[in-house]
Amino acid sequence: MPRTRYLIAAPVTAFVLMTALVTWWQMPAEEQQHVAALTAANQSKENSGTIASAIIAASKTSNGNQQFITGLENLPASLQDTDVDGGFQLDADGNLIITNRIRQLFDYFLSAQGEESLPTIVQRLRAYIHNTLSGDAAAEAEQLLESYLGYLDDVAALDAPATPVNGIDPTQLRAQKEQLEAIRAGRFDAVANDAFFAEEEAYDHYTLSRLEVMQNEDLSAEERASQLAALENQLPAELQESIRDITRYQDLQTLTQQWQETDGNPANLQQMRENLVGREAAERLAKLDQERAQWQQRVDSWLREREAILANTGISEADKERQIDAVRSKLFNEQEQIRVKSLEQASF
Repeated sequence: MPRTRYLIAAPVTAFVLMTALVTWWQMPAEEQQHVAALTAANQSKENSGTIASAIIAASKTSNGNQQFITGLENLPASLQDTDVDGGFQLDADGNLIITNRIRQLFDYFLSAQGEESLPTIVQRLRAYIHNTLSGDAAAEAEQLLESYLGYLDDVAALDAPATPVNGIDPTQLRAQKEQLEAIRAGRFDAVANDAFFAEEEAYDHYTLSRLEVMQNEDLSAEERASQLAALENQLPAELQESIRDITRYQDLQTLTQQWQETDGNPANLQQMRENLVGREAAERLAKLDQERAQWQQRVDSWLREREAILANTGISEADKERQIDAVRSKLFNEQEQIRVKSLEQASF
């Protein structure tokens, strides 16, 4: 059964996206002369002389050995035995419906960059488009492809962001995000922009807002928890599901540490947890805290008793070991004894 290839297309912040795309867009050396000949007459921005336009033109005029009918012939190694990610959808009248699956399809083929030249990949995509669609739908898909390549080209041309000296700067990230949004608005109409980037922009907004909340020293742990929960609830349902567990765990760890350092009031800890994960989960965490505290008390008591046995000079070392084993077996079950023995070693 063919395995499905899932691209790492999770939403990322502007900083990560721009850094990654600058690397992605580097072209194999053997293609530089081919594209240079096509771009030589289009050096000005006013004449839309982008690398993307040149590559589209190259794919249309190339007389090279690589010709495609379906776009799936002789796939590069990384795409072999995989299902095509993404695809096209038509309405009842045969019009192309713009969805994020189109972007996923483009990314699926473009992920082979490095194994194949970019003009060859675009040839594949154009063949796939015309083998799958016809008429106006095919023409619109080609226009979306050119816009997407142009978008990547524009992003790659942005100046690399400066490395922050004192950690991540939300203000700088917001400025970079605004640059990306401006590029997208210039390359795509509102429908395509929303279909291709809405989820990514929602996640970026959440990430930056979350960072600002965590860096706001005027907020208590309870206030931070409440604001973080509100931000999560603003995300699309599918995105909430994908990030909930890891972000809540991270936030609980961070806010619990803040509570320990600045508060220590059990009631405030309970309120912080309720604000972040809800009352039922907060009660489970409180019960877990109690169980851990009881366990720690048992362990501490045992380690003191064990230390007293070891300090007894009136019995032999062998008798000490036998006495320790007997008392340990009395105080702990078999599973607990495994943990206790590890703690005994760590106590030295």
